[in-house]
Parts: sequence; C-alpha cells; structure tokens
Amino acid sequence: MSFMDLGNAKPQELISQYLLELKGQGTMLCYSDHEVVEAWIAVAPSVDDLLVVLSELAPSYLSKDPKPRSLGGLKNRVLNRLAQMR
Repeated sequence: MSFMDLGNAKPQELISQYLLELKGQGTMLCYSDHEVVEAWIAVAPSVDDLLVVLSELAPSYLSKDPKPRSLGGLKNRVLNRLAQMR
C-alpha cells in the first residue's frame, strides 16, 4: 500500500515505489538501485513504457530465492528491452 500521492510523483519516485511494492519489504531502495532506476528513466521513451517493461521482467527477478539484494542483475535486461522499443 502506497502512502504517497502517485498522481504527483516524480518518475524516479513512481518507479521506486513500484519496485518496493514488488519486493514486498523495505521502505526505500539502496543508492545503487537508484542509479539503476535513473539509467532506465534516461533511456525510456516514457515512464509508462518503463513500467510496462518492468511489469514483464521485474516480478520473476524479484521473486527469486534468495531474493536479489539489488537491481544490478535486472539492469541490462531492462535496458535491452527499452532499446527495442525505440
């Protein structure tokens, strides 16, 4: 459950909140994860496109056992999918 106004959220806040909800734990991403999110936002045609890609790739990545500690393993897969959208 989100306690922020997602309608007025900045792209980084929106993506971070989505990823936190998928993780199901924690209240904030680590610094390196924020760098990954920034890289995705920089190349994404739009935030909506990035959310579509993340909805396809992130759930299976974040449900691994043991849970991944960072988004580093997902970074290039998302970047490649975003590049295909251009």
